[in-house]
Amino acid sequence: MRRHATLVMSLLTYSLYGCVMVVPDDDDRILVIGTRPQRAYRNAATMEHAAAGRDAWHPRIVQIHDYWMSIRPGPDLLPGRAHIKPHEIAPLLPSLWMLDVQRDPFRLRFRLVGTRVVQAVGTDSTGKWMDERWPTAGPRYFERYAEVVKTGRPSWRRGPPDFHSDPRFTEVESILLPLATDGITVDILLALSVFYRNDGREF
Repeated sequence: MRRHATLVMSLLTYSLYGCVMVVPDDDDRILVIGTRPQRAYRNAATMEHAAAGRDAWHPRIVQIHDYWMSIRPGPDLLPGRAHIKPHEIAPLLPSLWMLDVQRDPFRLRFRLVGTRVVQAVGTDSTGKWMDERWPTAGPRYFERYAEVVKTGRPSWRRGPPDFHSDPRFTEVESILLPLATDGITVDILLALSVFYRNDGREF
């Protein structure tokens, strides 16, 4: 009961910061990632109280997550870039982006950026390092990405954009999906973003 109450309070805290990220896995574990230290909970009921389970995800995010699950080469292995067939997810391509992972030091480079993302942020960052694209971003901004690389677990988020060029959208929903050439060591992050206007409509 105390652990359940702690989760609810944590989610309220994250909501006040405009950042709630909840990721389920096969054993009903929920990983909450935000501006405070990560904690995991195994109570399946917490998904309902989080109000951020798959039922709350945008359909395109559900589709890319399902596709990612379907191409995993084994139950304990991550898919790699070679497992992705663009023609199988053609309607999702404009909303997708990929990051190459450099581990030492930890850096991320845009491998590709979909046209819808380019339109929303106002520039094509393909080939650029993320820390060069947004030099004012502090270490905390990269914690979410580093956590996915470290754990090999997807991460979902919906909240105010960290950086953007178009004032017409005020909220972003995204998912980060780990890819690994060897099935274990994450070397690419596959992401999909959905942008929302201040009236809640999709951008």
